[in-house]
Amino acid sequence: MMLLFAALVFAAPPPGGSAGGDVQYDKKGIDDDSGDKLEDPTGVPSPELKPDPYDDRIDEDEGEPPPPLELPPDGLALRPGLPYLDRDIIAPRSYPAGRGSATVSLQSIGEDDYLSLNIGYVFQKDKWRVAPRLPLRFRINDEPPETDDVIRVEDYDEVSDFARILAFVQYGHVGDPLVVRYGEMNGITIGHGSIVNRYFNTIDIDHYQGGVYAFGDADLIGAEGVLNDVFDPNVLVGRVFTRPLWFIKDLPLPLHGLKIGVTAGADFAAPLAIKQQGEKLFTTPEWEPEVLVKRATGMYALDLEVPCVSTPHLDVVPYVDLATRDFETLGVHVGSFVNVRVTRKTTLRARIEYRHIGAGHDPGYISPFYEIERFAYPAPLLGSEVDGELGGLPKLRLAQAQLPPFARSYDGAHLELDLRIERALALSVLFTSSGRTPRYDLLTRLKLPNLGPLRLTLFLARLGFDDFDFSEIFGNERTVMGISMRLMVVGPFFMRAKIVKEWWLARDGSGASGYRTVTDWDLGAGVILDF
Repeated sequence: MMLLFAALVFAAPPPGGSAGGDVQYDKKGIDDDSGDKLEDPTGVPSPELKPDPYDDRIDEDEGEPPPPLELPPDGLALRPGLPYLDRDIIAPRSYPAGRGSATVSLQSIGEDDYLSLNIGYVFQKDKWRVAPRLPLRFRINDEPPETDDVIRVEDYDEVSDFARILAFVQYGHVGDPLVVRYGEMNGITIGHGSIVNRYFNTIDIDHYQGGVYAFGDADLIGAEGVLNDVFDPNVLVGRVFTRPLWFIKDLPLPLHGLKIGVTAGADFAAPLAIKQQGEKLFTTPEWEPEVLVKRATGMYALDLEVPCVSTPHLDVVPYVDLATRDFETLGVHVGSFVNVRVTRKTTLRARIEYRHIGAGHDPGYISPFYEIERFAYPAPLLGSEVDGELGGLPKLRLAQAQLPPFARSYDGAHLELDLRIERALALSVLFTSSGRTPRYDLLTRLKLPNLGPLRLTLFLARLGFDDFDFSEIFGNERTVMGISMRLMVVGPFFMRAKIVKEWWLARDGSGASGYRTVTDWDLGAGVILDF
């Protein structure tokens, strides 16, 4: 896997270069100041596999270049973009590439209050972006259990925590033939998501991880992969794919762009048993659950993708995946990308999927909250409801023993939507329906970046509910949600406010603990750095 990816790095275009079909239909508004359209020196146009200009560049760590001047004349079905969904309300960045900020704020985390200082910047050169930062939290109100520490020790008590001073280093944009990223993994998906779907490696407040994601596409072959943490790795998943008929140019689109992929990976230290008493977990000095038994669990998938429609306004790309965990379970995923471009600034991207899931199998096993679920999966256990406030069994133990919610097979559906309107609104929705209990999962984010001087973001994630009522979706301990606002006041100065309900390993005076959600807030002011 690593050898193949290394070969792709050399085969992919160098910084500032172009490879294969990576020909922009219009450079203006993308990465050239000339405004001149590109011409193929061979006289034969090769428009395939253009980077998707409608991808996540509206978001902070991608920068916000102007949209393209035209719709893509041949469509983008040969490299369909996933609907974009992230968790940017928790990330400290609120500025595009080439800018930064310095902020001071009052903040609550768990039972204590802090004075928070943060300086960050995103340096950009060509396709490179580097985002150093210095986040510090000084304790100003210490509630039981008390500590003598002035600076919040949980932020820097592990080697991997020091990776937080570098938010990310990235080459390329999502959709380019070559993308490499180190740092926070915000919603990573491998392939069609049958193994890794919307994974976040920094979901736990007290345990930061600097991971690596890489994607390379040399037309005939390609590869992608994710490593959760460079300093203490335990999750590694990679995918290789090929377009076996790519070199035959006269074939119809479905055959010319036919893609076959193989995914393989593992959690090499998946918890199977943790030290607990009832619903309470016992922790290590580094404030992680104390694992008594762990083992490696492998995940594998085979996929087929067939681009059927590729026009300026519409892409339709059906696919099918077969996935398994340790060759003991089976999941069948049949779906399609459907990307609609109403205008160059108004787009809708969707992924619609039918699933047949066998007993003991979990689609997208490496999920958004996997860093919590691997220790304590909030699920009904042996006929009693464990609400996720404290405890829960490790995900692998539940799946291996085919305990609820993995006790039986089911047929279900999965939907992802990403709507962009004139760069004034970005709405993302992820919804899953299954035949298990609880039946539904929902993640959604609404971003309103241009309300005059105000930038507003709303986020909600609820994994596991049965009824569409307010108390079930919003009031449950399994719900993570938040709101963040940034108001430009005078010149480069701004005020910001954030309220977030997020996962935390709760403290307990008896020496036991457990995962629960806590409501934290952050109120402060800052200045945009632009130099």
